[in-house]
Amino acid sequence: MARSGKTQKPGEAEPFDFPLFVRKQHEARRRELAFADSETLRYEFQRVKDRIDWEALRLSKTEEQVNAALSRLDEFDRNRLPSSRAILATVQDSKYPKFRPVSFLATSCALAMRNEPKSTSLYSARYSRDICYGERKRRGPPQKPVTDLEYWLEQAKSGQRVPTRFLRRINNLLAKESARSAIQEIRTELTYIDIP
Repeated sequence: MARSGKTQKPGEAEPFDFPLFVRKQHEARRRELAFADSETLRYEFQRVKDRIDWEALRLSKTEEQVNAALSRLDEFDRNRLPSSRAILATVQDSKYPKFRPVSFLATSCALAMRNEPKSTSLYSARYSRDICYGERKRRGPPQKPVTDLEYWLEQAKSGQRVPTRFLRRINNLLAKESARSAIQEIRTELTYIDIP
């Protein structure tokens, strides 16, 4: 059954089309993968940043100049970074920073890790940054790691044994909280009549 209203010819196949909710799922998955790639790239650029000529990379105008700036990297490290076309498109961006370009470069080249850009003019570093920013905003701030005191406090609440040094700190913390709640109760019970 053809959607265009024309009668379908026997040898022609109808173009495959996903339903809207499946397309939205695919788009969300692509955004998650782009964000994950940007985090991986940030780590990779941090790991090899001493072997990259950042000044030559910033002044690059062609792919050969980008490859020359990355020439001190071995083949293994070079294959883990995006293509020179994506890096060149990022470097030619007007917002490319002079200092500390690692995170900018990682978020700008994230989309190039899954598909090879055909040319620098077709690759949009800005679109990649927008996707990573939106995904980071959607996820919210990173969670703080649990401190030792919080861990042992939960262990004490569940009835597990706690080391002595943490037990003292937990007892002090609980005493402060009970004193604070007692003061709060006194304040809420006072009225204007009680004040001379």
